[in-house]
Amino acid sequence: MLEQQAEPQSALEEEDKALAICPDSAEAHEDRGRALLKMERYKEAAADLQKAAGADPSEPRPHFLLSQAYRALGRTQEAQAEMRMFSKLQEASQASKANRARQILENKETSPTP
Repeated sequence: MLEQQAEPQSALEEEDKALAICPDSAEAHEDRGRALLKMERYKEAAADLQKAAGADPSEPRPHFLLSQAYRALGRTQEAQAEMRMFSKLQEASQASKANRARQILENKETSPTP
């Protein structure tokens, strides 16, 4: 998370350590990819973001970031495909959250009050 504080090099080093311990961590690959994007190392970022997206296919964020990397690399069609995937997953995530909130409210309304 250091890369969110404008220190992408420090974040990159931390994510490298995390990946040495847990090489399949989707979160570490996503954070590493985000740091590499800030450093304008787009090809490397794309590789990490592809791993993050593959490790957790239902997570929208890696697809959004991957779209940015592809766009910077001039891979327009792939960037558009990733943005469509991001939009689809984001919409599904929001619908799921709305359904959960609705269920919670319905359960509160039908629960007997002590």
